[in-house]
Amino acid sequence: MRGKSSDKHLRIVRWMSQWSTPAIRISFGIIFIWFGILKPFGLSSAEEMLKATVAWLPVGTPEPWLSVIGGWEVAIGI
Repeated sequence: MRGKSSDKHLRIVRWMSQWSTPAIRISFGIIFIWFGILKPFGLSSAEEMLKATVAWLPVGTPEPWLSVIGGWEVAIGI
């Protein structure tokens, strides 16, 4: 009985070691793309915080930075 349990455990460990890294990369990619797409359309819940954060930048106003940061997040996700 112990052999079957050990074999099952080893199969699970092999499967997880093979697929865990690609799965987390795909998951993070989806998250970055999703949040990046929301920013230029004004649908991000973090919009006000982002505007307050980039307001101190010497170049431009905060509104264009939403598109820049959103595009950058999409690029990271891809």
